Amino acid sequence: MKPLLKGILELLGYRIIRSELIRPLDLSPYGGNPKSIFYHGWRQPGLVQASVRDGIGLHIFPLDLRHPFVSAVKSGLASPDLASGIRLRLRQFYDRYQPRDALELLDVGGPSERVFRRRPPWALLFPWEQGTIAERVRSCEAAEVSDNRQVRRATLGIEEGWAWCGPVSEKKFEIEVSKLVSLTDSMVKKGFRAGLSDGPITANALIRDDKEIRWQIRAGQHRAAVCAALGIQTVPIEVGLIVERRDVELWPQVINGNYDTSAALALFDRMFSATLTKCLDGWLSFLESNE
Repeated sequence: MKPLLKGILELLGYRIIRSELIRPLDLSPYGGNPKSIFYHGWRQPGLVQASVRDGIGLHIFPLDLRHPFVSAVKSGLASPDLASGIRLRLRQFYDRYQPRDALELLDVGGPSERVFRRRPPWALLFPWEQGTIAERVRSCEAAEVSDNRQVRRATLGIEEGWAWCGPVSEKKFEIEVSKLVSLTDSMVKKGFRAGLSDGPITANALIRDDKEIRWQIRAGQHRAAVCAALGIQTVPIEVGLIVERRDVELWPQVINGNYDTSAALALFDRMFSATLTKCLDGWLSFLESNE
């Protein structure tokens, strides 16, 4: 009955929202600054036409050939067989990028060293994000199970590997190959169809003091990478969080002490300089030697 009622109301232009999402948010824990509601409150996402070249995928990768999915699709398109080319390049990435923990992936200092050391790579939280480490771990583990089931129709947990770095099991590896092959084949034939079978791309908008923007992809990682590999210039993006550099002292993980302002700003600035961390040296050296 509830889904039917919801469907009828949506047809009439109404949307059901949980009451806790529209209850006024007490901002006193955040210094009473009204701007903090952008980081701690709920709001409806916006839709913008965004430049692919300004995107950042898999947390830290610019959407160029350094991005493993972009590189794999480019390799596949240049090969006689798309799947074989993608499979080879993706294997080369997973073999060369295996961060020990979230700290090595992020490469940050200050209190973050204590917070992220010996945590799994998927435990990372950016300074402008809400939540706890435990919540992030649970969220990523659940997302991996869901994503894997969509491809293989079988339960495959994060113990088989995380899509964003190595090591991964053979089963998980083939799932990632399958995703990229399927999306590439579809987009070559039909283009990117946002909102249809290809689904939306969602991102945080990181805004520097000079108003320059980077789009930190949060969902649609494979779609964004394939768009970049195919030379698509702009895509519609659902904007989740708007993050301004000058608001660093309002960022949730700075307030709760998981980052100091120096480490938080260094991480933010790295997004704009497209500087990758030291644990990616092996991958980057491989790419340079194969240009």
